[in-house]
Amino acid sequence: MKNILALIDLNKTPENILRSASKIADQLNANLVVSCFQHDVSMIEEFHESEGLLQDEKYFSCSEHLADFLRGEPSFHGGFGGQITCIDPVEDDLQTIKKFVVKNNILMTIQSMPDSLEFTDDGAGSSMPDMVKAINCPHLFIPDHLDVTLIDKIAYFTDLRYCDTGVVKFLKLFNAFIFITHLSASGIPDLEENYAQSIVSEDIAVRTGYKKLFLRNIKRADMINDLAKVIESTHVNLCAIVNKKHRLLDELFPPKPAAIRNFRRLPLLIFPYFDWFFST
Repeated sequence: MKNILALIDLNKTPENILRSASKIADQLNANLVVSCFQHDVSMIEEFHESEGLLQDEKYFSCSEHLADFLRGEPSFHGGFGGQITCIDPVEDDLQTIKKFVVKNNILMTIQSMPDSLEFTDDGAGSSMPDMVKAINCPHLFIPDHLDVTLIDKIAYFTDLRYCDTGVVKFLKLFNAFIFITHLSASGIPDLEENYAQSIVSEDIAVRTGYKKLFLRNIKRADMINDLAKVIESTHVNLCAIVNKKHRLLDELFPPKPAAIRNFRRLPLLIFPYFDWFFST
């Protein structure tokens, strides 16, 4: 079985992300690995105190305590087919996580959405872009208020002319309806509807062997508003995008958006841009 790494930020609501991670791992027939991911050591010590954990148990007990919480959840006993294990918390050490991901066949990581979507490479040292750039697997960021139970409708934001079939093959694991949402890269003309549909049905569907693909063709003139309407009408519960590709991520998820659109409130799955390959 594949493994999913849940990185728990103790500043957030750890129970929410744990529940969501276990449901997603079950949906993907994967094991769940739990670790606290916290840059501030004092926060881990505070968690020890609030939960009545012994200090001499050190940091590992945080992950183990959270895993025990999950094992005690009624939903966990409803048919979770994988295993749940723990690793020592990672303190601001992306290289450690990177090695663990490779060594332990990690399918993807799951963690809480940070308060600020600092995707742009502005030197601010935000953990989200560092995580996405440094660790060569998909990363799922879930808003803290959400309790994800089932992913059954996915919007994959891409320019169809450069659609990554590896991403579609990965998304197939959810057995969900995939709305390939065409957004022309900046400076490139929009696609005519029939031509866009032929790319989806005659090329992408054939190469990926997946039939539950649907086109949503967004024009660049009013891209943000039209995209929000598509998300609302399709009842999508996961957005997927490739990091840095045509800078769509920066356009759709700026650090300080003028308005919090509906697609910015959904779980966001970010795929690596370079040197990543997935095959079923």
